[in-house]
Amino acid sequence: MGQANSTPSDPDIAPSSPHNGPVSTSLSFALPTSLSFCKRMTWEQTPWTCPRISTTTASIIASHLTPLNPRITPTTLLHALCFGVVYPSPTHDSKGPKKLYPHIFVVFPRLKEDVSANPAFLKTWHDDIVKPAFDNAWLDSKLVAHRQNDSIKGSSPTTACTAKPASHIIDNYLLKGYNPSIHRVWPDFEVREDWMEDLREEVYGTAWNSILGILADRYDLGSLGDLFLVAVWELEVKGEEGVGAERVVECVKAQWREFTDEKFVVPGSFKVVVDEL
Repeated sequence: MGQANSTPSDPDIAPSSPHNGPVSTSLSFALPTSLSFCKRMTWEQTPWTCPRISTTTASIIASHLTPLNPRITPTTLLHALCFGVVYPSPTHDSKGPKKLYPHIFVVFPRLKEDVSANPAFLKTWHDDIVKPAFDNAWLDSKLVAHRQNDSIKGSSPTTACTAKPASHIIDNYLLKGYNPSIHRVWPDFEVREDWMEDLREEVYGTAWNSILGILADRYDLGSLGDLFLVAVWELEVKGEEGVGAERVVECVKAQWREFTDEKFVVPGSFKVVVDEL
């Protein structure tokens, strides 16, 4: 999210219409290259309860980002799965209104339908892909103590943060028609020093690379191939009379920097949609 140019041709501005007077925005987005983009995030384990990318938003995002990735289409974005919500620190309430924060979506360009409430898909995504990646990242991080169940031969070490299997969520909630918001804040520690910030980048990067590695090794999961991340934030910022679009964009950028790390953004993908008031 580099510096905005001081001209109307600012590459970070995605105007929805020509604007000469006061402007506002309620939509900005980017393409993260890794989960390291997030300073802190939830893993949303009941994605059928999470906000979806709307038809209008999908069309806007696709119109600006398809040149960067031809797999970005309104249809693939409509089928995106909400992976997590981004928080800047533990002081933010992860149980508060999710629309206040940036959302991370996983886009599966080979899928032809919404899978957020598909039990078979959710079991595979949860148990075979995300759970192993997150559980192992917790173990590798050394941030939490691990324990070994010696009574079960061949059992893997676990931590207090080891995720429950998908059956717990699917059987108790989805199949019974319940819609609770179940998520885990991850990683659940406070970044106090530079070395911990480096560790955050490492464990998030490890988790994302593990997800990609698992999919690469599972030929039976080819329909989930070519997945990528999209970050969307319906952050509302209104400019006053005499405040140009560039100033509004800078304000939005400053908010994104509190939540995310701009080093992990596809160059040219960060956009702020600007409307005239």
